[in-house]
Amino acid sequence: MNIQTPLRDILKTKASYFKKLDAMGLHTLQDLLFYFPRSYEDLSESKRVWELTPGQAVTIRGTLRSFDNRMARNRMQIQTATIMDDMGGEISAAFFNQAYIVEKFPIGIDVIISGKIKQDNYGKLTIQSPKIEKVGADQVHAGKIVAVYPESEVITSKWIREKIQPFIEYTKNIPETLPSDILDQEDLLSLGYAIEQLHNPESFETLEKAKERIAFEELFMLQLSALQQKYNYQKDTEVSSFNKQVSHDRDFLDSLVSKIPFSLTGDQTQSVDTVLQDMSCSEPMSRMVQGDVGSGKTIVAFLTAAMALRSGYQVAIMAPTEVLAKQHYKKANEFLRDVYIPSLSEEEREELAQDLFSEASGLQADMLIGSLTAKQKREIKQRIESGDARLIIGTHALVQDDVNFKHLGLVVIDEQHHF
Repeated sequence: MNIQTPLRDILKTKASYFKKLDAMGLHTLQDLLFYFPRSYEDLSESKRVWELTPGQAVTIRGTLRSFDNRMARNRMQIQTATIMDDMGGEISAAFFNQAYIVEKFPIGIDVIISGKIKQDNYGKLTIQSPKIEKVGADQVHAGKIVAVYPESEVITSKWIREKIQPFIEYTKNIPETLPSDILDQEDLLSLGYAIEQLHNPESFETLEKAKERIAFEELFMLQLSALQQKYNYQKDTEVSSFNKQVSHDRDFLDSLVSKIPFSLTGDQTQSVDTVLQDMSCSEPMSRMVQGDVGSGKTIVAFLTAAMALRSGYQVAIMAPTEVLAKQHYKKANEFLRDVYIPSLSEEEREELAQDLFSEASGLQADMLIGSLTAKQKREIKQRIESGDARLIIGTHALVQDDVNFKHLGLVVIDEQHHF
């Protein structure tokens, strides 16, 4: 048997249960071992009878003094056990319609029971429908930190605990997925031991370490997948077919910054430099600029946009709402109004294809949003396709099938999580 063994070959249960397991996506032993608890109950510390108060959820360890089975008036079978702790304190435990339990637990054995304390009409403390197990056996439902699993109509948490317990040892056969140097560097548990502790925690400390290991792996694999996608994207010959990169002209950038009526923060300067460094490479860039409201993300976008425009590319800035798109449109025109290209030679001017910032006036942005008239939209789309529109600000209207850019070099998506 191995972790790929089908559950139908190793579990003894009804056909209807296998159907439910299939519906839950649990087909093999590995699936079962990777079916993690949703929460935990701390039933590890036992109390003596004199410490009990009504309403408490407790664990009691003691000797089974008696176990009676009687029929109630409503034809319900009630099994009543009396447990005595090591100080002679006694408490009764009631079970309902579980006649088999009387034979399973003979008088005189040591047991652990866990449940909620209730007080009857005569002031006597009882515990109803508790979990009960023999002391000395591997505890599954009581006397420990108990795993609570997601349930279905048929598959209960108790059922899963009982079925998974005999196979916990097979967690040792789960292949390690992280390199040993990462495990050492991050002080992580091995995958097999982490999964064992999730199902059968020795302590809350090891349980937290197990959760940390699984969480780390999920984020690690997510990041690895993102890096793989980025690598594949950057190596795509079609995407990397631009014949020139974005200029990283420091003098021009400084001239732009000097026209801003405030000083850039260190983080803003670093963000601009990092983005421009990427844009000056032959491979496509994918960057996220993250910051609080008012932290200056927009000026970072405008500065990098201006550098892309100077290199002869079109720039699109997309916002989630028309209100925000209009705000960006207004700010962009204010920012670019007094921005000029320094004197260029004819050769340089020819490379740029056309004057982006004429000496007579600054660059004018275009806006494409859903509320424009059909005629306005048609005219702006024509300008975009011809290349006359260089800086285009809009909403999701920018990504429609009939919007064709001539030489798009930079896309800025504001508040990307809204798309």
